Amino acid sequence: MRFDTPITFYTDPSNKYNPETGQHDSTPTEVFKCWANVTDNGVQRNVETFGNYNIQTKTIRLVESINFNWSFLLIGNDTQHWIKKTKTSTSKVKSFQVGIS
Repeated sequence: MRFDTPITFYTDPSNKYNPETGQHDSTPTEVFKCWANVTDNGVQRNVETFGNYNIQTKTIRLVESINFNWSFLLIGNDTQHWIKKTKTSTSKVKSFQVGIS
């Protein structure tokens, strides 16, 4: 298994008020960057996990577990926001499935 895809985790401030500027801040904050193994989920996996085959999901595998809150992630240079759907923790690899937000 190769960890060859860069992913970046972000938090969504959900329009928090910034007292320094006097305005609401709606820009996402980068939390963490790492390399991951990213694969598309097939139809059978989508039906077994989500009960629907017509959704686009990916499996993200990491070497280490992540111990922080995040709202969405970006895969590589793509601008599509991916949100966590399910999580699996094994002894060697930490993985979770993400779907389009």
